[in-house]
Amino acid sequence: MVLFFPKIKQSGQALKKKLAGLFSFSAFLLFIPAVLCIAGVLSLSGCGNKNSDASFSEQLNLIDACIQSNQFEDAVKLTEKAAENAMGLEKQLSIIKRYTKLGQYAKNKAFVEKILKKQPEVPELNAVYANILLSEGNVLEAVKYTDRLSNTKWSLLYTEVILRRAVADSIFTEEDFTDFFVRAAGATHNELWLVDAAVVEAQRGNFKKAAALTPVVPENEKYAYFWALVNYDAGNYLECVDLCKMCGSIEDAALLASDAWLMAGENKSADDYWISVINDSLGVANSVSATSSAAGASGSSKKTIPKEIYSNAALYAIRSDDLESAFRILVNMSASYPDYDEGLVVYADYALKTSGSMITEPDSVLSTLQQKRQNSVPSIPVSDALYRMETSLSKEYRPELYVEYLRTKWLSGNTSSIECRQDILYALERYRHENKHDPYLTDFAVCWMLRNYYNDEARGIFDNYMSEKYDISASSYAENASMLDDRECMIAAWFCLGDGLVDEAKKLYETYIYDRGCIDDIVAAVNLAAIYNAEGLYQKALELYGNLAGHTADSVLASEIHYRMGHIQAVHDDKKNALLSLGYSVKLNPDNNKARLLLKTLQ
Repeated sequence: MVLFFPKIKQSGQALKKKLAGLFSFSAFLLFIPAVLCIAGVLSLSGCGNKNSDASFSEQLNLIDACIQSNQFEDAVKLTEKAAENAMGLEKQLSIIKRYTKLGQYAKNKAFVEKILKKQPEVPELNAVYANILLSEGNVLEAVKYTDRLSNTKWSLLYTEVILRRAVADSIFTEEDFTDFFVRAAGATHNELWLVDAAVVEAQRGNFKKAAALTPVVPENEKYAYFWALVNYDAGNYLECVDLCKMCGSIEDAALLASDAWLMAGENKSADDYWISVINDSLGVANSVSATSSAAGASGSSKKTIPKEIYSNAALYAIRSDDLESAFRILVNMSASYPDYDEGLVVYADYALKTSGSMITEPDSVLSTLQQKRQNSVPSIPVSDALYRMETSLSKEYRPELYVEYLRTKWLSGNTSSIECRQDILYALERYRHENKHDPYLTDFAVCWMLRNYYNDEARGIFDNYMSEKYDISASSYAENASMLDDRECMIAAWFCLGDGLVDEAKKLYETYIYDRGCIDDIVAAVNLAAIYNAEGLYQKALELYGNLAGHTADSVLASEIHYRMGHIQAVHDDKKNALLSLGYSVKLNPDNNKARLLLKTLQ
């Protein structure tokens, strides 16, 4: 996360305490404002200033004339000569100004050092010399001169050196400097100091403390969005929504507000918010408009609506059986985002829901009123949804969208498994990149083939894909497990298990479940647990089953898992735990006869 150190608007008189060592992030140095105090110091004098010494004034005028006519060598010589007679602060600053304009940094530094030795307490000279040291990157040396400036009008340079020293000392995260930033914000009336403080606290993981720095009214939309993000991370979701109201034209604020509603557990408010954003933009009034203010709608019309808001609103309308609103939203979404994948999928789902026999079956048991209502719903032909997908895919192939295209096509008619298989094989041949199968489409094809009992074809597709990608054969899947991705590991293990290669399957499953962290994959974990049990590693099997039992919401599956645990415990004479596992299995699924029979036997 980037820090933005503000350009100071006022003097930092409140910053009187010397802060020894502040930051550890070297990147902060890039954002520290270049407080070029030298410009302010040198503005005290110039060729137009009155000077009691007429000859010195003439010398300055001549130097300026040489500079204007690009006679820089002559100007340098004249400046050196004038420097010998520069007595008094005003004349000395005039010489410094000319050296700076001529780019004579070495001569300028030597001159300042010379006069500073005689006048070490003059703030202007300390400020100029500190600025020279900063330009050389000599922060620690500059500290000696800025210490004298903390209570002067040059205190901003003092602040800059403190910050730069903090970076050089690399101890920023070890100290608490939030208060320093807060006082800087108060002294300068610049909100960026608070932003810096919040970023520092967020970097440390103190999100609540960062959110506590939120001003009552942020200075502009950009800051309002920043504080909305901070409050979201801090768990202040309703505060986040309120801040999003101030974000005006920032489109992402609408998404953040809807996410905040969801995180706050206010699903209805989130749904109402999506609808209200769209209605506000389109100038449509409906029952949701009354809640738009509470939901955080901006109220500005005709502004761009994020595509995610469209799809979420359409899904909510479909889920709420408000198909008229869903239709209107989808029409506007498809016009604004014709190539938005999720939008095309929702559009296709609505088409499936509202067209053909899927809504009005001839033998439907729906009442006449229900049928009339459904007949009045604006429908979208599935052919239109398919055409939109095809058009978008012709611009750019996306395997995920193509799979959804096939799904829509199959669901819209009486497509046989043979026809589906032909579609998949055609897609595999059509969408190849660099003479290799597409990974996502291949994964889909293999899984579909297995589900529909085309096992040999699934195996052939997978083996060809692995050979193309890794140049390995089925016999070496296990020994190359570390190079396979998660899905490849899982599928390879399935095939090895089917071939009776238990050791190879075990290694692949262990790589997938433990090394890749896929321990919640129920099918894979159950298979590995079965392997462990068969090998006599029943404790490992119980651990896997126990983890799965706590992660599945499917009562039938949970019942089966507890039955397997009870069976293992019974075999190993752990009758007490076996009775508990089997009893819970029957409770979860009273129709689990295996568990009921074993439970009765043990009782």
